[in-house]
Amino acid sequence: MIKKLNMKVIAVLAMFSFIIVGIVSCETDDFAEVPATPYISQFAITSPINATASIDEEAKTIEVTVPQDTDLSNVVVDFTTSEGATVDPEPGSTVDFSAGHVNFHVSKGFKTVNYEVNVFKAGVPKLTAFRIIEPVQEAGTVNQTLKKASAKVPIGTDLSALTVEFDTTAGATVSPESGSVIDFSDGPVEVTVSYFGATTTYEVSVQERAEPTINSFSITSPVEANGTIDQENKRVTVSVPGGTDLNAVEVNLSVPNGATVTPTANGAVDFSNGPVTFTVTLNNNSVDYVVTVTEPQIIAFLGSAASISALSEADTKAAAEFLKSYYGENFIYLENGNFTAEDLEPVQVVVYYYDNTGSFDNPDGSLTAASITALTNYVENGGNMFLGGFGTRIIDDLGRIPYEPGIAGNGAGGPNPDNWGMNTTTGLPTDVMSHPAMQGLSLTDEIVPGESIGHNFVPFINPGYKEDHNSMWDLGAVPELTEPHASVARGAEFEELTTSRILGTWQHVTDLCCIAAIEFLPTATYEGRIIAIGIAAYEWEMNDGRTNEFQANVENFTTNSINYMMNN
Repeated sequence: MIKKLNMKVIAVLAMFSFIIVGIVSCETDDFAEVPATPYISQFAITSPINATASIDEEAKTIEVTVPQDTDLSNVVVDFTTSEGATVDPEPGSTVDFSAGHVNFHVSKGFKTVNYEVNVFKAGVPKLTAFRIIEPVQEAGTVNQTLKKASAKVPIGTDLSALTVEFDTTAGATVSPESGSVIDFSDGPVEVTVSYFGATTTYEVSVQERAEPTINSFSITSPVEANGTIDQENKRVTVSVPGGTDLNAVEVNLSVPNGATVTPTANGAVDFSNGPVTFTVTLNNNSVDYVVTVTEPQIIAFLGSAASISALSEADTKAAAEFLKSYYGENFIYLENGNFTAEDLEPVQVVVYYYDNTGSFDNPDGSLTAASITALTNYVENGGNMFLGGFGTRIIDDLGRIPYEPGIAGNGAGGPNPDNWGMNTTTGLPTDVMSHPAMQGLSLTDEIVPGESIGHNFVPFINPGYKEDHNSMWDLGAVPELTEPHASVARGAEFEELTTSRILGTWQHVTDLCCIAAIEFLPTATYEGRIIAIGIAAYEWEMNDGRTNEFQANVENFTTNSINYMMNN
């Protein structure tokens, strides 16, 4: 009985032990270490050259670039892997890459990763582009077959110091470096392009271009002067003293050997009617150059004092000082009664502006009869005048029109809260906002700051003390006019009667009852232009010492008008 019981106990114990072992075995499997994915972290070639590879871990590719002449059949490799990994082929192996890529197998435990390893020979380094950037800009050409590069530059270019730029195949270096200053005056220069030990040498040359060009231009008579040549735009300008006789100007041109010039390369040319075109022909190619001979663009300020500093009226002096500063050496001062017709010959525009309080007369003295005669002849012969302020009152003395300004005032003035200026946008016979005198002028519609007048006008003076000195034309007082007063039609009739263009009226006026500024156009008798502005807003000096926020409009209208007449 005991024996039977022991046998049963033994059987139960055996079964229990089996279950325990099975449970322990399962637990052991659950915690077994899973091997990490092996990888190559570094790869290099150590023979026949040294080169480091780039590894794309995601794509499992490795690439090495070696010089063009490398023997790929016996390449010794070296690399680093993750811990515990093995590789086939092994580090230090000699591998044949001559047939293409080789697969490297990296293993650890039951995991294996394949890397595709490629060894590429570097391409032949090439010079792909060549250009000159200083002192001229010229693109060169590259001949890959002959390994030569060349560029042409204008005649007269200094070949001893040319700044050049080179483009090469990717990764290559070039000597001399791109951006270097190179001396080509002694002939071609060797330029070497290198990449991974491979080099390509180019012969680079720069030559002057044999093309129809004017290399130099000078005047030898009646004065001596050298021209300035703009090769890009094919223009030549020569400055000569004022009053130079331009009817028979002796010129001398330098052109390439074999080139011909029309009208002449060495002879007399008439420049009295303006620019002359010179045609240079070489090897059946022709190029036109426009040659302009210019006299100084002189403007003169006419005053009745001995000098600007002696002018007694503040606005007059301020205007003269501004113009002297603005035009610099092209400005002269003429003293009333002390200038002649010869003094006016080099002058393109005469400015006559003055102001006064209590009188319309020039405080430093009215123009003499001789001055009026000289100015009349000056305008008749094509000279131009800018009349400002009470200067507009000589228009009938010059004989240009018989109507002296009838809207006039010379009182002391006083404080005023308005913006004063000139209506140039509404109720005029023609659109004058495109007139050169208006360029760059600011506009406003505020007659009082914050209060619109309903149309734009050019503001000349801001709120503050104003002298209120007008010298304008009243269209209602011109007896020859037949159209209704205060109408655009009457303004157009006045323009036709006087060969003029009305430029503006009072800032608040839209019915054209009066003329604040006007351009008198050339006629058969008066070949010059006159621009006149007599509106009270045209002040140069603020009596209360404030800063006039619209001073730029005063200055720009004046200089715009002067510059326009200089060039027309």
